[in-house]
Amino acid sequence: MSKKHKIILGVLIALLAMLVVLEANKSQPINWFPSYAKTDKIPLGTFVLFEQLAKNETFTLTEVNQPPFIALQDSLKEGSYLFVNDKIMFDKDETNRLLHWIERGNAAYIAANYMSSALLDTLDISMAVGFVTNTVESDPVFSLTSKPDPDHSYRFNTSIDIKYFDKIDTTSHKILGHIDIYEENDEKNDSLVNFIEIPYGEGTLWLHSMPQAFSNYFILQKDHENYTQKALGYLPKSSNLYWDNHYKSGQTIQLSVLYLLLGNKYLKWSYYMALIAGVLFVIFEGKRKQRSIPMITPLKNQTYAYTQTIAGMYLERKEHTEIAKKQIRQLFDFIRTKLRVNLTGKHIDKEDIETITARSGASAKAVKELFIDIEHILQQPEEITKNELLELTKKINHFKHSIHGRTE
Repeated sequence: MSKKHKIILGVLIALLAMLVVLEANKSQPINWFPSYAKTDKIPLGTFVLFEQLAKNETFTLTEVNQPPFIALQDSLKEGSYLFVNDKIMFDKDETNRLLHWIERGNAAYIAANYMSSALLDTLDISMAVGFVTNTVESDPVFSLTSKPDPDHSYRFNTSIDIKYFDKIDTTSHKILGHIDIYEENDEKNDSLVNFIEIPYGEGTLWLHSMPQAFSNYFILQKDHENYTQKALGYLPKSSNLYWDNHYKSGQTIQLSVLYLLLGNKYLKWSYYMALIAGVLFVIFEGKRKQRSIPMITPLKNQTYAYTQTIAGMYLERKEHTEIAKKQIRQLFDFIRTKLRVNLTGKHIDKEDIETITARSGASAKAVKELFIDIEHILQQPEEITKNELLELTKKINHFKHSIHGRTE
């Protein structure tokens, strides 16, 4: 790497380090996501509420991870069912099962900004959004009517949408709480109903239109835990309290590893730096650092050329008998390998010839003539002629060809 490249790389690394430090020290915006999950410590989580209920000895707290339609199939399950979420959207069948469960003497407490039309229509209730026409922002103020300190109010110090019940059955529904809207000049508007009690069969149903009153942000404000405690004080004591985990906007879900990696700012920037470092390495260090290695042609098999050379020497010297003996030894080795007949010496037995004929598939006449020529050559002391050598070669090749044709 040249000196210039090293300087550029050092500057880039320094800039990346500064960017990571600035990003890590940057203040994070407040997360106002309406989670209402028991594990979330964000403003609109329910970590504080769940911890307090778990410590309360008047209840036996049980978590329910299934939808009510499945959870309430067990007819022996008795107690109170608590729902806290931004939206509680029961379908018709689930609404009927829940109300039938309440009718048998149980209780349900639903705190949600949005409730399903199946539930509201069955109870002859409707919900609306409250707002002030002459201002953009407004803070809600909660108050209870039937508990001690009915005139005491609890202000939610953040502007949020106001949900309330604009239609109820005053003959059977009991109003337990109101919500007021403070304008910018701290003037209070008309009280709106946000908390009601509905007798249903032998049981009771409570509806609260502002689940923010059960969130971490609200409970941790000064004296505000009194409101939440009194609002939940209507639940029957010494009974089972079922905490709903299914209808939660922030319910636990399976996430990919990359999603979790990018969700943490420290891991995210470490991941980015690794990618950038990889790109820089490819740019500056990815070049070849040595000359290309020349291709070496492998050595050729010179056996055939060597054989041709030796054969040419024998032919040139007219040593026909020596060539014939080498061919005969090669034939004997071939017969031993292919036909399992071991031939030795200058004289070949008649039984060996018959065995070779039977196993090779060649004609008896051709085999007999071949071995007569072989015996003649092996026993003849004088040099054979070139024509005799060629004749022997033809007979040997014909014999081998007949055996190969049979085995194939």
